[in-house]
Amino acid sequence: MPVTQQSVTLTFQDPSGQPLANGRVDIRLQVDISAATSGGPQVCAGRLVSVTLNGSGSATVLLWPNSSTFPAHSVYFVTAFTALGQPAWKGELTV
Repeated sequence: MPVTQQSVTLTFQDPSGQPLANGRVDIRLQVDISAATSGGPQVCAGRLVSVTLNGSGSATVLLWPNSSTFPAHSVYFVTAFTALGQPAWKGELTV
């Protein structure tokens, strides 16, 4: 069965609990990955996915599930920014 990307919705708030409206999220892989099935995709760790958050501080992106790729314990590095470009949150994500 081919590996397909999974839709992931991310939602961010500022420290006061207000949506991180119109901010940005940058996502990149920790390491290069390949699909757990033959003929599947190979994705470079240097590829940056950058999406703009809506007025509610949310965005939906398509990401490769970590459980269906090699290495199996890869993670995504995620950084959220305010609408002014200031870093607001940094962490890791497993899909």
